[in-house]
Amino acid sequence: MPSGFDGVGLGIPAEIDNMAEVIKHGSRVDLHLCLRLKDGKEFDSTFDDEPMTLVVGDGELVEPLEFLLMGLKAGDHETYDVSADQEVFGYYDEDLVHDIDLIEFPGDMQVNVGTVYGFTTPAGDDVPGVVQSIQDNKASVDFNHPLIGHDFDFEIKILDVESSEELA
Repeated sequence: MPSGFDGVGLGIPAEIDNMAEVIKHGSRVDLHLCLRLKDGKEFDSTFDDEPMTLVVGDGELVEPLEFLLMGLKAGDHETYDVSADQEVFGYYDEDLVHDIDLIEFPGDMQVNVGTVYGFTTPAGDDVPGVVQSIQDNKASVDFNHPLIGHDFDFEIKILDVESSEELA
């Protein structure tokens, strides 16, 4: 084996591999991610689409998921088991369940129990809401994060990492 090579058959000189930029606070990261329920149903995924770009610490991902990125580098592909007990998306709040008149939904929209719909708050923020029930021309919509109370897998593939110094 040539001197200076890592020996795992990749042909990457060890000194270059060790210099790869690792993810830390302020890093700009291009990645694919998938949030997958334990029954295999994908909640959200970029693997069949364009990768996601984020700056670690800007709030694009919730802090516990950002923490799992720390120390990874381009080429890393990891899957983490996330327990509902870790409360990654917070606590369930009954005050976030609201009754909405069906006429508030767009006229051509079929409203179904269990479906996640996108809503816009008065402040202009986009939030998901899950229809829990429909009764008396009203839909009971739960605005708690849909993954609260669920175990899930967090799969990530790091494509590129730029340090905050490179971005300045």
